[in-house]
Amino acid sequence: MFKEVRSCQSVMQEHFNKPLIMTPENERDFQNSTSCYICGRKYKDDDENKPVRDQCHITGKYRGSAHNICNVKLRFDSKSIKIPVIFHNLQGYDCHFIMQKIGKMIEDKVVYDICYRKKPFKG
Repeated sequence: MFKEVRSCQSVMQEHFNKPLIMTPENERDFQNSTSCYICGRKYKDDDENKPVRDQCHITGKYRGSAHNICNVKLRFDSKSIKIPVIFHNLQGYDCHFIMQKIGKMIEDKVVYDICYRKKPFKG
């Protein structure tokens, strides 16, 4: 794994895991909620999928009451998140050289070369 990738993962783990911030209004909203704000289904008393407080892990702000399973599905894994990289104004040989190297780094993936042609480029 590249040093830059590890560095990005470290930053995400450190800064994208803020604790929940609940205002009294947020708590009232949670206590009075009857349905999941994500899927829209109503809560059932006998359901094992109990409501939980969903939050933004970047800001810590409360987003709403959600089924536990719906909340879990919204999580992101800092090890598998993709960060788009865009090159601007590359031309000719330089662009081809860089795209070839990127293509070799990514196994079985298609990298899009948008320097001049808008078709898939395989490294």
